[in-house]
Amino acid sequence: MHSVWATDHLYFEAFEDFKAVGIALPAEWAGIKGGQWECWTMAAAVAAVTARLHVGTLVTNTTFRNPALLARIVDNVVDLSEGRLILGVGAGDFTTEHAAYGFDFERHVARFENSLQILKPSLAGECFSHTGEFHRVVDAALLPKSTFGAPPILIGTLLGKLRMSRLAAQYADMWNCMIAFGDCALATFQQAWAPIHLACEKLGCDPATLSKGATVGVTFPLRVHYEKTHLTPGKSTRPPPLHRPYVLQTISAPASAARFQSARVGWPW
Repeated sequence: MHSVWATDHLYFEAFEDFKAVGIALPAEWAGIKGGQWECWTMAAAVAAVTARLHVGTLVTNTTFRNPALLARIVDNVVDLSEGRLILGVGAGDFTTEHAAYGFDFERHVARFENSLQILKPSLAGECFSHTGEFHRVVDAALLPKSTFGAPPILIGTLLGKLRMSRLAAQYADMWNCMIAFGDCALATFQQAWAPIHLACEKLGCDPATLSKGATVGVTFPLRVHYEKTHLTPGKSTRPPPLHRPYVLQTISAPASAARFQSARVGWPW
């Protein structure tokens, strides 16, 4: 294993959240809520006790944190990891956790773009001011700044929406397609990649310089074991963990990029 990745969710109802993005989970998941430990606390902990593993976020939601504060957090973990961090960012997707914790989900992709406008120059070490629709900074800088430089930025998307595709082409060093809970066929991945490839060409970027990968689903035969060890006859406790997402981070470009065999953490179902 060459890398470990933390997701960034807080408290959610997966059945409803996945249904909202067109993914149907088994009916027995309805009404069940879940949560996980905070993403950046976990990333920092892993970074501090490992020496060779790349540590990544897949992905951190920009709706949860002010982008200037997020840049400060990220830079700290870059230092703790001695440059092994991969910053995966996304616009957020689970509406139930935003409602529960009071985070604004309206126009979340516009907020994501505004966050990138602050994150990227901050992590590059610039002292700058920026006034956006949702966030602003004035003569902001990261002091002290990690001596390991800025981490590569990975942008995670679902299936090829135009604005997210353009942002991946404009800001990302890596792109990850989340297809773990749907059809993991190569054709699905290619369908998601096509608008990003087009956005790269429109922006005058070489698509070959954007590393690409996918989060795919791996199904384990756990139902029989689960039913024997966790369920009381006539009484259901929680659904069996039949399908859990794992990262297959097949980095294809640039040629110099590391190829990762990865594990994903953060779905304690």
